[in-house]
Amino acid sequence: MITVKTKIGKQEITAELPDMKAVHKFNRVYGGIPQLCTNCKSPNIYLSHKSPGGNDYFTLECGDCKADANFGILKDGTGLFWKGEKMEVYVPDGQKKTINPNDFSAPVKQDEKDPF
Repeated sequence: MITVKTKIGKQEITAELPDMKAVHKFNRVYGGIPQLCTNCKSPNIYLSHKSPGGNDYFTLECGDCKADANFGILKDGTGLFWKGEKMEVYVPDGQKKTINPNDFSAPVKQDEKDPF
């Protein structure tokens, strides 16, 4: 057995793999994952799974700006692959757009300032 460790955001993943072929497959999936959110640059990213309607979705999500990116499922169902996407945030109109939470800090006019 070969022990492989990798970091995804603040999490460390350890895998016990049988041979170098499995190490390469592991690295193919997890070696290219960004260490920071590609949307807001936060290190607060993590692996996630959802099953709406009984369909499995495997994602990389940001705990700060809620951006996500998908993994693909191999046709034979034996594993996942990283699609190498940018992490994006869903917006209310249903279109996926890249949004930086800092973009919402519009200047405040002098007469609109909070008096407290």
